[in-house]
Amino acid sequence: MYLIHEEFCKVAKQFKNKIAAVCKDKKISYKELNALSNQLARVIRAKGITNGNVVAISTDKSIEFLIAFFAVLKSGACLLYIDPNAPQKRKSYILKDSKAKIVLTKLDMKDNCSSRIESFYIDELSLLKRFDDSDILNSSSLEDAAYIIYTSGSTGNPKGVVIPHVGIANHASHYISKFNLSDQDIYAQFASYLFDASISEIVIALLSGGTLHIITNDIISNYRKFENYLNSSKTTVITLPPTYLTHLIPENVQYLRLLITVGSPTNHILVKKWINKVKYINAYGPSEISIAATTYICNDDPFFYEYNSVPIGNPISNYQLYIRKEDNIIEHIDNIKYGVKGELCIGGIGLAKEYINLPNLTKEKFISLDTVKGTKRIYCTGDVVVLNTRGYLEFIGRIDTQVKIRGYRIELEEINKTILNNFREIKDCYTTVIKNSEESGSICTYLICNSKFLENIFRTRLSQFLPSYMTPTYLVCVNEFQLNSSGKVDLTKLPSPFDKINNKNINAIAKKDKIESTVYNIWCKTLKIKNCNLNESFFHLGGDSLKAIKIATYLSEELNIDFTVNNLFKNDTNVRFNLNYYKFLPAHKVVQQFFFKSIHITL
Repeated sequence: MYLIHEEFCKVAKQFKNKIAAVCKDKKISYKELNALSNQLARVIRAKGITNGNVVAISTDKSIEFLIAFFAVLKSGACLLYIDPNAPQKRKSYILKDSKAKIVLTKLDMKDNCSSRIESFYIDELSLLKRFDDSDILNSSSLEDAAYIIYTSGSTGNPKGVVIPHVGIANHASHYISKFNLSDQDIYAQFASYLFDASISEIVIALLSGGTLHIITNDIISNYRKFENYLNSSKTTVITLPPTYLTHLIPENVQYLRLLITVGSPTNHILVKKWINKVKYINAYGPSEISIAATTYICNDDPFFYEYNSVPIGNPISNYQLYIRKEDNIIEHIDNIKYGVKGELCIGGIGLAKEYINLPNLTKEKFISLDTVKGTKRIYCTGDVVVLNTRGYLEFIGRIDTQVKIRGYRIELEEINKTILNNFREIKDCYTTVIKNSEESGSICTYLICNSKFLENIFRTRLSQFLPSYMTPTYLVCVNEFQLNSSGKVDLTKLPSPFDKINNKNINAIAKKDKIESTVYNIWCKTLKIKNCNLNESFFHLGGDSLKAIKIATYLSEELNIDFTVNNLFKNDTNVRFNLNYYKFLPAHKVVQQFFFKSIHITL
């Protein structure tokens, strides 16, 4: 098994003049990427960073991130991504918790960095050029920490998951060989760097000699633009969350041959929609096991439509699957009878080393299991699965309060504790997920207030503590929580957030013209509400990033304007003012200025 950064050096020599990555109007060859990452690795070393130290990267989606990614690994340090758009308190907590020594960022993002930790600007090429660009050697081993990824934690703070080099290497090796990836493929880099799916996208592309297209949010935020980009770039391999894929049209995508869905369960309708166009892979794996533990090739199983859900498949190389049954006995999947369900436990060479500074949780989730082949270390996922009649695992749900919203793992209890610890005016709260037929659901928090509740002020303050993907879509005030016979909050007695919205907008302002009527209808359809006050905040009506993409796409098509999600998030002003601005502009001159506050698009 190889170290990722050492294998990349070999690939870079083989394809030195080939374009390794493209981002907007920038390109970089394998030779340039290897040289710049070598130089940056020496800068990191010169800062006193030694093997095992944590180095943070805080950039937007860019070629500079790729340079930093390989540089950190080459330096022997452990990589940590910090979202530049996250609340400052969250960033500060993660930097302190991880004991990061330095932050690598870009000049135009220096204001987003903490003043308490040293920063280095990746795009200051004049400084990089002073260092040797030859391959750099370090003493990293496969068992050393390669990267840290922070996920939602039930304590009220995010928890850091430490992943070893061998986990990434095993993942890349399995995917490249199993799915016949090669230098002839063109890859799309879709995922946010907050997801370990982004690491998969990077390593499978650049270790196979392919070209990686880093797709930025201005393209992702419009489905038709995204399809057009896939065609113009001739993308052949892509990894997407099902919640995004459902809005793409197979006939609009020409060159795609391999489609991998991750992040949340896919469904039969979506697979049937794409299976005749591409090889469709359904992948599964929490962050704690290094990106993916199982894959299911839908095309290879003619019976997939007979199952209750699309299976998560079989283990990848060097992984083993176990099920903790209702009697609390853990058995290997080979010894499980069909129809038996229980908690999925995973063993293998890519298991996380630990949760940072959380020894008790590490001990609880990573346990030792005595098997006929000796003692195995396994991870207890908290995911409930069932073995179907053909020997495939199907995902059923969770056994705790953790949920997945648009691919993000979220502990609902972290939201509750954040609110109760920071808002004296809130006496109690309860957070749940409101499901609908199309998407993974939306977060709804019910509040018992000590004083008058001002939603705008509350949301503004909450954004200082929680990232946008964890901020409740719906906020509903109640007088009390009624309990069921088990002593838990009785969900059936809680009011629907849609009732609040529809009642609030019962006297919706009349629509004056075709444009406002179009916007009104699109908002009601997308937000699934009966009435829509066009002067109300998009987010207060139940909007989120995925719904924003729908609206941006629909408006672009219906009004023949170039409308993006960024336009939607620009200013917190009302719809009418901005629509009036558009009425006097021909479509080809429409500039990108529209309503609502700036937030980070989280997909």
